[in-house]
Amino acid sequence: SIGVIAFAGEPVVVCPLTTDIGAAKQLLRALDPSAVQVPGTGIGKAIRRATQSLSRYPGAKTLILLTDGEDHRTDPAGAAEEAAAEGIKIFAIGIGNPEGEPIPLKDENGAMTGYKKDKKGATVVSKLGEADLAAIAEKTGGGYYRATPGAAEASEIARRASSAESGDDPTTRGAARRFKNHFLLPLALAFVLLLIEG
Repeated sequence: SIGVIAFAGEPVVVCPLTTDIGAAKQLLRALDPSAVQVPGTGIGKAIRRATQSLSRYPGAKTLILLTDGEDHRTDPAGAAEEAAAEGIKIFAIGIGNPEGEPIPLKDENGAMTGYKKDKKGATVVSKLGEADLAAIAEKTGGGYYRATPGAAEASEIARRASSAESGDDPTTRGAARRFKNHFLLPLALAFVLLLIEG
C-alpha cells in the first residue's frame, strides 16, 4: 500500500493508504504548493501524522520523507522516536542547500515570478537541515540521502526498504521499485510517502 501526505506548517493527507498505485502516482504528480495552506516546515507534525496512519496496519512500514528545510518547532526527533516505537523506518531525502537558498515562486504556467518573502518583505531563505534529517532517519533504522537530479537515491531507498523488511521476497522488491523517480516536486513543497509491505 502507499499513501501521500503533503506538508508545510501542517500536514495534509493527499492520498490515504491505498493499493491503487496508479491513483497514488497521479495524485503525487499533481501536487503543488497550494495543496498546503499553512506555511512553515512542520517535519515533526508530518512524521506524527504518518505514524498515526501507519500504526493501524501490521507488516513492515516505511516512511519516505522529502523536505527542503529545518524544523526546530515541532520536535522531529521526538516524532522519529515515536515512529521507531511503531516499527516504522524513515528514509529522509533532503532537497536544497545546507547553506540556504531563496524559495522560488512560479505562476500557473511555471514561469518564475520572484522569491518568497516574509511579512516584513525580506526574502525567505530555506536551509537544508541535513544533520537533523540524518538523526531522524538513524533513530528509526532508516537512512538519509541528499536529492540528486537523476533521483538515484530513490533506487537505493527502494532496495534498502525491501531488503531490510522482506529479505529476498520478489513481490516486495517489485512494489518498492514502482516508486522510483516520483520524488521531484517544487522546492517549497515537501511530502511523505507511506509504504506498507505485508
